[in-house]
Amino acid sequence: MMGGDVLHGVFTVKTPSGSYVTEETQVGTVSSVSSNSITVKSADGYSQTYAVSSSTVVDSQAGGIGAVAQSDSVRVTAETQSGNETATSIVDMTKIGASRQAFGLGAPPASPSTGGSNSAA
Repeated sequence: MMGGDVLHGVFTVKTPSGSYVTEETQVGTVSSVSSNSITVKSADGYSQTYAVSSSTVVDSQAGGIGAVAQSDSVRVTAETQSGNETATSIVDMTKIGASRQAFGLGAPPASPSTGGSNSAA
């Protein structure tokens, strides 16, 4: 990777069936969130809203999208079709970090946007 950590980007991947799909990834802070959408703003000011569907995998403790809160740090992966972005995966790094500390596992791996160490305690 050139120039540092990825904040956001768009790329094309080949599916197991041989077709192609456009995906987007973004790391940032939650500006707003509901049961059907999430808006994320990256450190460089880029902001994007993603649809949240029943097939979106949300890693944010047991509460799913309901546990994700404004100002949480997240990593979103989304599928783009006809200009519409639907989140396929949301990882709430704030909630995961809090869980790790509650279980005595130490600080979480650094967020890609902060550029810290990725070693776990």
